[in-house]
Amino acid sequence: MSNRSEVRVQRITPYHTVEPEFGFSDNVIDWVDDRTGNPEIYAYDLATRQEKRITTKSVRPDRPLVYRGKILWRDFRNNTQELYTYDPNTNEQVPAQGNFFPQPKPAPLHTEVPLPFPDAASYHEIEPDTIFGLRPDGVYRYGDSFISFSSEEKYSTIRLATVARPRPRTLTARAETFITFCYNYRLVWVEYPQFQMPFSTNRNWDPPTLEIRCADLQSGKQRHIAFVPFSSTTPRIWENRIAWADTRTGNWDVFVATLKDAR
Repeated sequence: MSNRSEVRVQRITPYHTVEPEFGFSDNVIDWVDDRTGNPEIYAYDLATRQEKRITTKSVRPDRPLVYRGKILWRDFRNNTQELYTYDPNTNEQVPAQGNFFPQPKPAPLHTEVPLPFPDAASYHEIEPDTIFGLRPDGVYRYGDSFISFSSEEKYSTIRLATVARPRPRTLTARAETFITFCYNYRLVWVEYPQFQMPFSTNRNWDPPTLEIRCADLQSGKQRHIAFVPFSSTTPRIWENRIAWADTRTGNWDVFVATLKDAR
Protein backbone atom coordinates (compact mmCIF):
# COMPACT_ATOMS: atom_id res chain seq x y z
CA MET A 1 0.00 0.00 0.00
CA SER A 2 1.34 3.43 -0.91
CA ASN A 3 1.95 6.19 1.61
CA ARG A 4 -0.84 8.75 1.99
CA SER A 5 1.66 11.56 1.47
CA GLU A 6 1.83 10.50 -2.19
CA VAL A 7 -1.71 11.83 -2.74
CA ARG A 8 -2.36 15.59 -2.90
CA VAL A 9 -5.98 16.81 -2.52
CA GLN A 10 -7.13 20.25 -3.65
CA ARG A 11 -10.47 22.03 -3.66
CA ILE A 12 -11.46 23.11 -7.18
CA THR A 13 -14.65 25.13 -6.67
CA PRO A 14 -14.01 28.48 -4.93
CA TYR A 15 -17.69 29.48 -4.53
CA HIS A 16 -19.36 26.10 -3.95
CA THR A 17 -21.58 24.40 -6.50
CA VAL A 18 -25.33 24.66 -6.99
CA GLU A 19 -25.59 20.87 -7.27
CA PRO A 20 -23.31 17.87 -6.65
CA GLU A 21 -23.11 16.99 -10.36
CA PHE A 22 -19.91 17.85 -12.21
CA GLY A 23 -18.03 16.75 -15.32
CA PHE A 24 -14.47 15.41 -15.40
CA SER A 25 -12.41 14.25 -18.38
CA ASP A 26 -9.34 15.34 -20.34
CA ASN A 27 -8.01 17.05 -17.17
CA VAL A 28 -10.94 19.50 -17.26
CA ILE A 29 -13.66 19.84 -14.60
CA ASP A 30 -16.94 21.71 -15.15
CA TRP A 31 -19.70 22.56 -12.70
CA VAL A 32 -22.56 24.99 -11.94
CA ASP A 33 -22.29 27.81 -9.40
CA ASP A 34 -24.19 31.04 -8.76
CA ARG A 35 -21.47 33.44 -7.60
CA THR A 36 -22.94 36.16 -9.87
CA GLY A 37 -26.49 35.64 -8.64
CA ASN A 38 -27.41 33.42 -11.59
CA PRO A 39 -26.35 29.79 -12.02
CA GLU A 40 -23.68 29.52 -14.71
CA ILE A 41 -21.29 26.88 -16.04
CA TYR A 42 -17.63 27.19 -15.04
CA ALA A 43 -14.64 25.04 -16.00
CA TYR A 44 -11.19 24.49 -14.53
CA ASP A 45 -8.22 23.18 -16.51
CA LEU A 46 -6.00 21.11 -14.23
CA ALA A 47 -3.06 21.34 -16.64
CA THR A 48 -3.00 25.15 -16.90
CA ARG A 49 -4.61 25.78 -13.47
CA GLN A 50 -6.96 28.27 -15.09
CA GLU A 51 -10.67 28.73 -14.38
CA LYS A 52 -13.02 29.95 -17.11
CA ARG A 53 -16.63 31.06 -17.06
CA ILE A 54 -18.41 29.26 -19.90
CA THR A 55 -21.95 30.69 -19.88
CA THR A 56 -23.36 34.18 -19.26
CA LYS A 57 -27.10 33.84 -19.87
CA SER A 58 -27.98 30.33 -18.80
CA VAL A 59 -31.39 29.40 -17.46
CA ARG A 60 -31.30 26.62 -14.88
CA PRO A 61 -28.20 24.91 -16.30
CA ASP A 62 -27.54 21.40 -15.03
CA ARG A 63 -25.86 18.07 -15.82
CA PRO A 64 -22.38 19.48 -16.65
CA LEU A 65 -20.15 17.07 -18.54
CA VAL A 66 -16.78 16.99 -20.29
CA TYR A 67 -16.78 14.76 -23.36
CA ARG A 68 -14.10 14.44 -26.05
CA GLY A 69 -12.54 17.79 -25.23
CA LYS A 70 -15.85 19.67 -25.21
CA ILE A 71 -17.91 21.03 -22.31
CA LEU A 72 -21.57 20.01 -22.32
CA TRP A 73 -24.56 20.93 -20.20
CA ARG A 74 -28.35 21.10 -20.29
CA ASP A 75 -30.03 24.50 -20.47
CA PHE A 76 -33.58 25.90 -20.47
CA ARG A 77 -32.85 29.36 -21.89
CA ASN A 78 -35.35 29.02 -24.77
CA ASN A 79 -38.15 27.68 -22.56
CA THR A 80 -37.23 24.19 -23.65
CA GLN A 81 -34.69 21.66 -22.49
CA GLU A 82 -31.66 21.72 -24.78
CA LEU A 83 -28.14 20.32 -24.74
CA TYR A 84 -25.38 22.86 -25.35
CA THR A 85 -21.69 22.38 -26.08
CA TYR A 86 -18.69 24.65 -25.73
CA ASP A 87 -15.56 24.06 -27.80
CA PRO A 88 -12.47 25.60 -26.12
CA ASN A 89 -10.58 25.49 -29.42
CA THR A 90 -13.06 27.76 -31.23
CA ASN A 91 -14.54 29.49 -28.16
CA GLU A 92 -18.00 28.74 -29.59
CA GLN A 93 -21.10 27.79 -27.63
CA VAL A 94 -23.84 26.12 -29.66
CA PRO A 95 -26.87 23.87 -29.17
CA ALA A 96 -26.00 20.23 -29.70
CA GLN A 97 -27.89 17.88 -31.96
CA GLY A 98 -30.41 15.81 -30.03
CA ASN A 99 -31.49 16.00 -26.43
CA PHE A 100 -29.30 13.41 -24.80
CA PHE A 101 -26.00 12.91 -23.07
CA PRO A 102 -23.38 10.51 -24.43
CA GLN A 103 -23.30 7.21 -22.61
CA PRO A 104 -20.64 4.48 -22.62
CA LYS A 105 -21.50 1.56 -24.84
CA PRO A 106 -22.52 -1.62 -23.02
CA ALA A 107 -19.56 -3.89 -22.49
CA PRO A 108 -19.75 -7.02 -24.68
CA LEU A 109 -20.83 -10.19 -22.90
CA HIS A 110 -18.60 -13.28 -23.22
CA THR A 111 -19.08 -16.84 -22.07
CA GLU A 112 -16.53 -18.85 -24.06
CA VAL A 113 -13.39 -18.01 -22.02
CA PRO A 114 -12.82 -19.79 -18.69
CA LEU A 115 -13.21 -17.43 -15.73
CA PRO A 116 -11.12 -17.28 -12.55
CA PHE A 117 -14.38 -17.01 -10.59
CA PRO A 118 -16.06 -20.45 -10.45
CA ASP A 119 -19.46 -19.00 -9.51
CA ALA A 120 -19.64 -16.81 -12.64
CA ALA A 121 -20.93 -18.03 -16.01
CA SER A 122 -20.07 -14.97 -18.08
CA TYR A 123 -18.23 -11.65 -18.03
CA HIS A 124 -18.38 -8.24 -19.66
CA GLU A 125 -15.33 -7.00 -21.54
CA ILE A 126 -14.14 -3.39 -21.24
CA GLU A 127 -11.65 -1.62 -23.49
CA PRO A 128 -8.48 -0.79 -21.49
CA ASP A 129 -8.16 2.74 -22.93
CA THR A 130 -11.59 4.01 -21.91
CA ILE A 131 -13.26 5.25 -18.75
CA PHE A 132 -16.07 2.94 -17.70
CA GLY A 133 -18.48 3.16 -14.79
CA LEU A 134 -18.56 -0.42 -13.58
CA ARG A 135 -21.81 -1.48 -11.98
CA PRO A 136 -21.74 -3.98 -9.11
CA ASP A 137 -22.92 -7.58 -9.40
CA GLY A 138 -21.09 -9.31 -12.18
CA VAL A 139 -17.63 -10.01 -13.60
CA TYR A 140 -15.80 -7.57 -15.89
CA ARG A 141 -12.65 -8.17 -17.90
CA TYR A 142 -10.33 -5.20 -18.31
CA GLY A 143 -7.32 -6.24 -20.36
CA ASP A 144 -5.73 -9.13 -18.44
CA SER A 145 -7.66 -8.32 -15.26
CA PHE A 146 -10.97 -9.77 -14.06
CA ILE A 147 -13.02 -7.74 -11.55
CA SER A 148 -15.92 -9.31 -9.65
CA PHE A 149 -18.67 -7.37 -7.85
CA SER A 150 -21.15 -8.95 -5.44
CA SER A 151 -23.60 -6.86 -3.42
CA GLU A 152 -25.17 -7.73 -0.11
CA GLU A 153 -27.56 -5.78 2.13
CA LYS A 154 -25.04 -3.22 3.41
CA TYR A 155 -21.82 -3.73 1.46
CA SER A 156 -20.36 -4.77 -1.86
CA THR A 157 -17.36 -7.06 -2.23
CA ILE A 158 -14.81 -6.38 -4.98
CA ARG A 159 -12.45 -9.18 -5.99
CA LEU A 160 -9.60 -9.13 -8.48
CA ALA A 161 -7.89 -11.83 -10.54
CA THR A 162 -5.49 -11.59 -13.46
CA VAL A 163 -4.38 -13.94 -16.22
CA ALA A 164 -0.97 -14.20 -14.52
CA ARG A 165 -2.50 -14.56 -11.03
CA PRO A 166 -5.85 -16.33 -11.55
CA ARG A 167 -6.55 -16.92 -7.87
CA PRO A 168 -9.08 -14.21 -6.84
CA ARG A 169 -8.02 -11.66 -4.24
CA THR A 170 -10.45 -9.53 -2.25
CA LEU A 171 -9.79 -5.81 -2.67
CA THR A 172 -12.54 -4.86 -0.23
CA ALA A 173 -15.57 -6.38 1.45
CA ARG A 174 -16.92 -3.01 2.66
CA ALA A 175 -17.54 -1.09 -0.57
CA GLU A 176 -20.52 1.20 -1.00
CA THR A 177 -22.85 0.01 -3.73
CA PHE A 178 -22.15 3.02 -5.96
CA ILE A 179 -20.82 2.91 -9.49
CA THR A 180 -17.10 2.21 -9.56
CA PHE A 181 -14.88 3.87 -12.17
CA CYS A 182 -12.02 2.20 -14.02
CA TYR A 183 -9.37 3.88 -16.19
CA ASN A 184 -5.87 2.96 -17.36
CA TYR A 185 -5.77 -0.20 -15.21
CA ARG A 186 -6.82 1.73 -12.10
CA LEU A 187 -10.02 1.07 -10.18
CA VAL A 188 -11.49 3.63 -7.78
CA TRP A 189 -14.31 3.04 -5.30
CA VAL A 190 -15.85 4.22 -2.00
CA GLU A 191 -15.93 2.05 1.11
CA TYR A 192 -16.71 2.14 4.80
CA PRO A 193 -13.43 2.24 6.76
CA GLN A 194 -12.85 -0.54 9.27
CA PHE A 195 -13.54 1.79 12.21
CA GLN A 196 -16.82 3.12 10.79
CA MET A 197 -20.23 1.48 10.92
CA PRO A 198 -22.75 2.03 8.12
CA PHE A 199 -25.21 4.86 8.64
CA SER A 200 -28.16 2.50 9.00
CA THR A 201 -26.53 0.72 11.96
CA ASN A 202 -24.87 3.74 13.61
CA ARG A 203 -26.75 4.11 16.89
CA ASN A 204 -25.57 7.70 17.40
CA TRP A 205 -26.89 8.64 13.94
CA ASP A 206 -23.74 10.56 13.10
CA PRO A 207 -23.08 10.85 9.36
CA PRO A 208 -20.33 8.30 8.76
CA THR A 209 -17.01 9.01 7.14
CA LEU A 210 -16.40 7.11 3.93
CA GLU A 211 -13.05 6.34 2.34
CA ILE A 212 -12.06 6.64 -1.32
CA ARG A 213 -9.59 3.97 -2.38
CA CYS A 214 -7.78 3.14 -5.63
CA ALA A 215 -6.21 -0.11 -6.82
CA ASP A 216 -3.72 -0.93 -9.58
CA LEU A 217 -5.38 -3.80 -11.45
CA GLN A 218 -2.09 -5.17 -12.74
CA SER A 219 -0.28 -5.43 -9.40
CA GLY A 220 -3.28 -5.59 -7.08
CA LYS A 221 -1.76 -2.87 -4.87
CA GLN A 222 -4.20 -0.34 -3.48
CA ARG A 223 -4.00 2.97 -1.66
CA HIS A 224 -5.95 5.42 0.44
CA ILE A 225 -7.07 8.51 -1.48
CA ALA A 226 -9.20 10.50 0.96
CA PHE A 227 -11.75 10.34 3.76
CA VAL A 228 -15.00 12.00 2.70
CA PRO A 229 -18.36 12.79 4.36
CA PHE A 230 -21.32 10.51 3.83
CA SER A 231 -22.75 13.21 1.54
CA SER A 232 -20.35 12.70 -1.35
CA THR A 233 -20.52 11.66 -4.99
CA THR A 234 -19.00 8.70 -6.76
CA PRO A 235 -15.32 9.45 -7.50
CA ARG A 236 -14.21 9.59 -11.13
CA ILE A 237 -10.72 8.99 -12.46
CA TRP A 238 -8.73 10.44 -15.36
CA GLU A 239 -5.01 9.67 -15.80
CA ASN A 240 -3.45 10.22 -12.35
CA ARG A 241 -6.30 12.34 -10.93
CA ILE A 242 -9.44 11.37 -9.03
CA ALA A 243 -12.32 13.84 -8.62
CA TRP A 244 -15.45 13.86 -6.47
CA ALA A 245 -17.86 16.30 -4.78
CA ASP A 246 -18.65 16.37 -1.05
CA THR A 247 -20.11 18.63 1.66
CA ARG A 248 -17.22 19.01 4.11
CA THR A 249 -17.48 22.83 3.83
CA GLY A 250 -21.22 22.80 4.51
CA ASN A 251 -21.96 23.12 0.79
CA TRP A 252 -21.21 21.00 -2.27
CA ASP A 253 -17.65 21.45 -3.56
CA VAL A 254 -15.51 19.55 -6.04
CA PHE A 255 -12.15 18.12 -4.93
CA VAL A 256 -9.35 16.47 -6.89
CA ALA A 257 -6.69 14.08 -5.63
CA THR A 258 -3.48 13.90 -7.65
CA LEU A 259 -1.40 10.71 -7.43
CA LYS A 260 2.25 11.76 -7.45
CA ASP A 261 3.76 8.54 -8.75
CA ALA A 262 3.22 6.74 -12.05
CA ARG A 263 0.96 4.03 -10.58
